[in-house]
Amino acid sequence: MTDKQIKVLMIEDNPGDIRIIREMLKEVDISLFDLETASCLKEGLEKIEETLYDVILLDLGLPDSRGLETLIKVNVQKQEVPIIVMTGLADETLALDAIKKGAQDYLVKEQLNTSRLATSISYAIERKKTERRLVKSEQWFRMLIETSPEVVTATDLEGRITYVSPRTLELHGFKSPEELIGKNALELISPEDHERAKKNLQITLKDGILKNEQYTLVKKDGTRFIGELSSTLVCDIKGELKGFVAITRDITERRRAEEAIRESENKYKFLVDNSKEIVLIINKRGKIIFANKKTLTAFDYSQEEMAGKSIMHFLTRDSIKSALFALAQEFLGRSQPEMQVRAKTKSGDVRYLEVSEGSVPVYDRGKLIGIMISARDITETRLAKQKLRESEARFRELWDRAPVAYHTLDAEGLITSINQTGAKMLGYAKEEMVGKAIFEFILPEQRAEAIKRFQQKLSGQ
Repeated sequence: MTDKQIKVLMIEDNPGDIRIIREMLKEVDISLFDLETASCLKEGLEKIEETLYDVILLDLGLPDSRGLETLIKVNVQKQEVPIIVMTGLADETLALDAIKKGAQDYLVKEQLNTSRLATSISYAIERKKTERRLVKSEQWFRMLIETSPEVVTATDLEGRITYVSPRTLELHGFKSPEELIGKNALELISPEDHERAKKNLQITLKDGILKNEQYTLVKKDGTRFIGELSSTLVCDIKGELKGFVAITRDITERRRAEEAIRESENKYKFLVDNSKEIVLIINKRGKIIFANKKTLTAFDYSQEEMAGKSIMHFLTRDSIKSALFALAQEFLGRSQPEMQVRAKTKSGDVRYLEVSEGSVPVYDRGKLIGIMISARDITETRLAKQKLRESEARFRELWDRAPVAYHTLDAEGLITSINQTGAKMLGYAKEEMVGKAIFEFILPEQRAEAIKRFQQKLSGQ
């Protein structure tokens, strides 16, 4: 199960049941478990406060507390310790309620045996560790969302808001999450779009995801704006549907730009031609109708040299297939995600381009003549990243071959990395040492002092 001794607290007032559990634990391994007992909830809570246990075995029928209230009190005081409920009742409803209230398992005393008890303890400890990792992961991703420029909103399966990011509050003109939590997300959508939003909710339930749906959205003060929503289904750790997460973009400006393009070629040509991004208008046959100044400067062509030529003429061979597929999908009205391609300048130099998501249809007298796409030249960024990777590789090699032994540890003293010198010094391969406790490689008579110093370091002493 584990090499580390497992500290078990059994809160139980029946001496006979305690004796049976103690004997069962001895059958598994007499040295593996350190069992302590408490005969009432008050005593148990005091011990929990004083000692860090690996698992708690809890009877729901104690002298000073009975039923699920007992479980709730223990779980509130020490949520990080897994709890296994033990009772004389084979009550399936009670078992489910106990699990919902935070218990890791539910054991009926009369049906218990050594193997079942050992398995339950092992699984409970591992599940709790997994839960803690998930909580840390959730905290990490929440921090990313809180600091992200994206507008993120989460709802339950009925559409009631359960979370809003700071950008959501800003976009809709609210000051605090409490103003929105618990409200129906439809309140952020204009009434004329409610029916379509409800239908799209069902589509998301069926397909699991919905992308780039446009709605007229509403701010707190009643102001309306155009938003583009992408939503996905979210499941909990057990795979059960939990709700939806939506990312919203204010595309009011984009829509205005589209309308301006359709209304006046001169207006959009000025905006596009002076854009800092590479902008092309391409027709259904893949030929370039227009290239803005940024494009001409970046690739050293004139407007006459580019106009009328196929986009394939300017792409490297490995980018042609994906680019043509994306263009075909855009003309079919299927917005494509952001993608990267390689293009050739007039002199033959290769530039890396990041093509923006989606495209803008271009009309002439009401007729679709092409689509406008935009891209950023990311060549310098890629070169910088490549140099950084090379630098990191050189550093790793220097670190590995340094004449001095180096290693890194996690908070539990487990080796997370060690250089070649350190491993060779101790006569091991690096792979044999990573993941093991550093204290295993220290002489037994020096181990206690090493552990003490390690703990002092962790506490900042």
